Amino acid sequence: MSAKQWMVENEISKKSYYYWQRKFRKKAYDQMNNSPVLPVQKNWKVSFAEILLTEPKRLVSDIIPENIKPTAVIKTATMTIALSNDISDNLLSRILKEVSHA
Repeated sequence: MSAKQWMVENEISKKSYYYWQRKFRKKAYDQMNNSPVLPVQKNWKVSFAEILLTEPKRLVSDIIPENIKPTAVIKTATMTIALSNDISDNLLSRILKEVSHA
C-alpha cells in the first residue's frame, strides 16, 4: 500500500504523516546511534546491486551481478540478500533483525 493510499484510508493529512514520520525516524536513528549493541561505523564501503522484483522465479546467479561474489546468500519468499566476508558483525545483525520482521 502506498503512503498516499494509507493516508486516505486513515484520514491522515500529508503534513501530519510526514511530520510524525520525521519524528519517528529521528527517534529510531538516535536510539540506534546510542546503542552499544549497534554502534554506527564510519567510512563503510557500500555497493549496490539492482535486483528486479518483477520477474518470477529467478536464480540467485541471475540476480547478483558477476563482479559480486557472495560468501552467503539469504533467501526468503520475498527477498534475496547476498553477503560477503567483509560484512561487519553489526551490519549482519541489523540485516538479520530486519529480515526477521519482513
